[in-house]
Amino acid sequence: PCLTQNYGKQPDNSDTSEGPMMIQEGMMVRRLTPMECERLQGLPDNFRIYGSFASQMGQVTNAVPPLLARAVLNVLLTSHT
Repeated sequence: PCLTQNYGKQPDNSDTSEGPMMIQEGMMVRRLTPMECERLQGLPDNFRIYGSFASQMGQVTNAVPPLLARAVLNVLLTSHT
């Protein structure tokens, strides 16, 4: 699964309280923060993305997780040796 940047909106742009970037805390539902998304992607805590909320979310949702990049690189290196 991947993170998506639709911010809890349906394809018709209607709001929903359940979406891929939403989290429930007790009776409250909130959006994930950029840092929470960075952690889900496997980025280190000292990694920083700058810009507006939308820009940060766009960057982190388009990021290739470091562990996935390492795994792909290892496969490529071992298959060509």
